[in-house]
Amino acid sequence: MLITRKHAICIFFNEEFTKENSERLKEDLEKLCGLEICYADDPNKPMLQTKLKVNGFPSYYHRYKDDLPKSTSLQEQIILSK
Repeated sequence: MLITRKHAICIFFNEEFTKENSERLKEDLEKLCGLEICYADDPNKPMLQTKLKVNGFPSYYHRYKDDLPKSTSLQEQIILSK
């Protein structure tokens, strides 16, 4: 399962993943100047780290995607491949 940034923020703060919670917690995280939600090995274990450190060690600290990729239907794939 792909975990988005909003989902990771809810996991980190032990909140249920809802649109309202994710927006509120995203705002709370932005108030913590200089911190970023990221993960090292397991995307299911989000952590807070300084943006400086995340940028300095991109092979160790990984950022979450903002949104899930849009899935294309089989019909769309067939049309696009013609």
